[in-house]
Amino acid sequence: LEALTARVDALTARVESLAAAQQRMEEVVQQLLVDVAALKGDSLERKFCESAPAYLGRRYRRGRVLSKQELVDALDEAVDQGRLDEAESDAILEEIRLADAVVRARDAEGEILLVAEVSAVVDRDDVARAVRRARVLERLGVRTRPGVAGRRFTEGAESLLAEGSIERWQLEGN
Repeated sequence: LEALTARVDALTARVESLAAAQQRMEEVVQQLLVDVAALKGDSLERKFCESAPAYLGRRYRRGRVLSKQELVDALDEAVDQGRLDEAESDAILEEIRLADAVVRARDAEGEILLVAEVSAVVDRDDVARAVRRARVLERLGVRTRPGVAGRRFTEGAESLLAEGSIERWQLEGN
């Protein structure tokens, strides 16, 4: 009986050890899922930026993705010319930092900045961010239009996009 008790105790300790290892493994896998999602998002943004002129179609011509440096230079110029004060500049700078892509293009009315949020699955929040960023960047003195690019679109996003005031770019792939 003592041998059986010792064996059960050893098995119990082993099961507890395995359970703890399993818990650690689940935490690692969860972190890997978060990391892979972030990498996929970065990759999707990069792919959109590389191909942005092709996504714009015939409606927008001469599309070119602006670098963060070009946007900050435009911001500095607006401040230097007195069109913006420092507080406004700080708010715009934050949106520049967070924007996924800003494309300078031309349409029938002239120059325009297309402010895009890029996501594998575009939801209402992505659409709202694109709209907010476009409004803020318009203070640089150039017309803007918000847009979203993604592989899939939630019903909530589709309902906001149905209004027609926000561009929608369908990205291919998984």
